Amino acid sequence: FGQQESIIPIMGMIEELGELTHAHLKELQGIRKSNFLADKKDAIADITIYLLNYFNCIDKDISLIEEVINAPHEGDTSNNIILNISHKLGKLSENEMYNKSLIIDTNYCSYILFSLKEYAENIELNLLTIVNEVWEQVKLRDWKKYPKDGRTK
Repeated sequence: FGQQESIIPIMGMIEELGELTHAHLKELQGIRKSNFLADKKDAIADITIYLLNYFNCIDKDISLIEEVINAPHEGDTSNNIILNISHKLGKLSENEMYNKSLIIDTNYCSYILFSLKEYAENIELNLLTIVNEVWEQVKLRDWKKYPKDGRTK
C-alpha cells in the first residue's frame, strides 16, 4: 500500500476486528442472518493484510510470520480470541499515541497473528488460504483512482 502513517493500518485492523466481532456476535445471537462464515473469512484476512502493512510502515521484518503460522494451536475459545486481539490492538494504539518503543509492537503483532490463526482454525479454516484468497481481490483495487470502493468510479 506504499508508505503511510502507521496509524492507518492500526485503524484498519480495529475496523476489521469490529466486522469480525459483528459476525461472531450476530451468529451467537442467531439474529441478522448473513453468511457469517464469509464475513468472518473476509475480516480475518483483512486484519492480516493490515497487519502486514503495519510491519511495512514501521520497517519491521515479517519473518516472524512463518514461525507464528507453524506454532501449535492452543485451543482457546473464539470469544476469548476476539477479546485478546482487541486488547493487543489497544496496546498498539497506545504505543502509537504516546510514541512508545516499536520493539514491543512486534510482540503484539505476533500475538494478533497467532490469534487470527487460532480463530480461523476454530472455524475450520486455514489462515494462509483465506488471506491468499482475499489478497487476490484486494491487490487489484486502486483506492486513489477509485476512492469510493477501490474498483469503480
